[in-house]
Amino acid sequence: MTAESLSRAGKGCLDAGLSGTCAWCRPFDRPTPRVEREARSVREILRAADLGRLTIVGSPAIEVELGWLANAEKREAVRKLVRRSAPESDPDLQARAWSVRRRLLEFRLTPMDALHIGWASSAGRDVFITTDDGVLKMGPDVERRLGLRVSGPVEFARGL
Repeated sequence: MTAESLSRAGKGCLDAGLSGTCAWCRPFDRPTPRVEREARSVREILRAADLGRLTIVGSPAIEVELGWLANAEKREAVRKLVRRSAPESDPDLQARAWSVRRRLLEFRLTPMDALHIGWASSAGRDVFITTDDGVLKMGPDVERRLGLRVSGPVEFARGL
């Protein structure tokens, strides 16, 4: 996703969770009013990253989840977007991310969502951006436990 000093700090992490509401997929999803607002905001966030106003970090779990997309054309479009916008993450983060993931499973997050959040936290990000309502609902607990804010793209983009 809540935009405090995030853009000024220049650190953000764009969610890659592929529950039905993936932030990376938003620009390619079937439009509804909510999807259109979130897709616009994701594009604004990506533009800010292109301009160097923030950085986006991706987790290796993104590639796994992309494989779950049934639509090959959408899968490739999202894959290109991720590769362009989220440089390869530091492989040394893996052990830390898995450790954080184990703690996050207590929040009843899915294992993949916990891994994405663990990766963002281990990478020193300030915010984790998601369109997943379940993850957003757990945001206050994640922030209390990890110091990592969880935000929706619309909320985050307002602070850019």
